[in-house]
Amino acid sequence: MSDAIYLPEFPKEKEFEEYIAAFLQANNLYVERNIVEREKKKEFLELDVITTDYFSNVPTNKLYEMKSGGWGFADIFKIYGQMKHLNIDNGVLIVKEIDEDFEVITKKADKLNIKVIHISNDNDARINLEKVIDLTNLSEEDITTWRFSNWVERKMISDLKAKKKDRKLLRYDKINTYYNTIKSSTFFERYIRGKIKLLHNAYIENANLSACCASEMLGQSFYSSEALQNINAELFSKTFYDCEYNDLQISSFVEYFARISVLKNITECLIYESNNIKDKTDHFIEEKINLGGRTYKIIKSITGDLTYSFEKAIKSLSKHKYFRLYPIFWQWFLWAFGGFILNDYKELEYKNLSIKTGVPINEIDNALSVFDLLFPIDGGWFKSLQPHSNIKVLKMFSVPFRGIGVNYRRLIYAENKSYEDLKLTSPHTKNDLIKFVNCTFNLLNK
Repeated sequence: MSDAIYLPEFPKEKEFEEYIAAFLQANNLYVERNIVEREKKKEFLELDVITTDYFSNVPTNKLYEMKSGGWGFADIFKIYGQMKHLNIDNGVLIVKEIDEDFEVITKKADKLNIKVIHISNDNDARINLEKVIDLTNLSEEDITTWRFSNWVERKMISDLKAKKKDRKLLRYDKINTYYNTIKSSTFFERYIRGKIKLLHNAYIENANLSACCASEMLGQSFYSSEALQNINAELFSKTFYDCEYNDLQISSFVEYFARISVLKNITECLIYESNNIKDKTDHFIEEKINLGGRTYKIIKSITGDLTYSFEKAIKSLSKHKYFRLYPIFWQWFLWAFGGFILNDYKELEYKNLSIKTGVPINEIDNALSVFDLLFPIDGGWFKSLQPHSNIKVLKMFSVPFRGIGVNYRRLIYAENKSYEDLKLTSPHTKNDLIKFVNCTFNLLNK
């Protein structure tokens, strides 16, 4: 097991944003971070955090802005403008520094539905954040895990952006473009079905992303005939069995990020449609057609034309009793639990997933089946490592996040929070967990 890596006691700048986001994620809010609106490659709007609450009747959003340095009245009006632009009713400005104008600014912000919260240390966070979220059941283990998870994402994307400067290699631009499309471009599409269509089209277009990256990593063309088939077996083994940190860890993260984004928007579409909120779901236009000398009016969707098989999958998902909580469930399962089930603790795994996400224990298997429903592949998305290792893993899931899941199990299952105290029935299980967490260590220690 690698040496320990520690989080800063009280962070600043980007780490401060991740710190606040961890409280929100631990509070069962779906969190989207660092969303950028671009036009012709020019950035003119960046949002720190948007949260979605799925426990209300319909999904509700809130805008969060974090300032670890100077700020003032201008920031209040900037947030208010963003809220109007996004049709969001409530905003929050979280600041580390204040001056004599703090009370005046706070009162002005309140009238605009913007809460200003001062957090200068860790104790402040646990007191003042109660103005916007429920801190009753938040655990240190959850907050720590989400901080590490957010750190892993930042490190991977920073690594990607640094590598993208090499114009000779196509894979970095392809991964980055896909990531930006998922994270930002579709966010500003007004209609949910329009978002789903954009995401689904991008998903299909990048269906072989990791295989294409693997082809280029082996010195072949990004679009070689092999890339349209499977990842080279030796490279696959190095990446997902030996847990080597390489470019496939980044591409596989982005691919799963895409799937959960599709799921999120499908969920919202189903909720809006069930509540007959049509202005959120699709945009229709009236057209006239001439048939047999007679003119007929038809109503045509201009955003939501999806494939029949995908529409059928969405309809099947709507029959799941707790589908509205699936975005929260998968946010936890992927980025905190690491995309695997530790079978030695299966009963506790399901219990904790239920506690964290609101999905009842007897519905966990339905929740875990959703990728098979929406994105079917041969043999399904899960692979059992038995008999050699007592773990069930998502196929081709980014290993640094598996390491986050290993550390989380240490915090919640081990008596003395030591890896040695995890009760495992197979020595190979321990070896796999060590490989997962070492991959995470190697990334964060770069």
